[in-house]
Amino acid sequence: MDKREKIIQVIYSVMDEEINSLPSRKEPLKKSEDTVLFGGSDGLDSLELVNLIIGVEEEIGDVFETEIALADESAMSEENSPYRTVQTLTDYIITLLEADSGD
Repeated sequence: MDKREKIIQVIYSVMDEEINSLPSRKEPLKKSEDTVLFGGSDGLDSLELVNLIIGVEEEIGDVFETEIALADESAMSEENSPYRTVQTLTDYIITLLEADSGD
C-alpha cells in the first residue's frame, strides 16, 4: 500500500470512528475521495470537522511515526481549503509529510 492509500485509509477509519458512529448522524459519510468534508450543505458541522482533524492528526502520527498539524494558520488562510473533500485533505497531508521528511 502506497502513502496515498495509507492516508485515505486513515481518513476513512477516523470518519467511521468520529463521524459515522454518532447517533445524531442521519447519513454516514461515504468512503470516496469526492466526499465533501467542509462547505456546502453536505459538509460536516464545525465540531465534526474538528473531531475529524484531530483524529486524523493522531492516526497519521501513529502510522507514519511523525507529527503533523492539520489545523494551522496556513491551512485556515488558504483560498481553497484543504478540508473541502477527502481528496484535498489527502493531498494536503501528503504535502505536510513530504515537507517534514524533506522529500
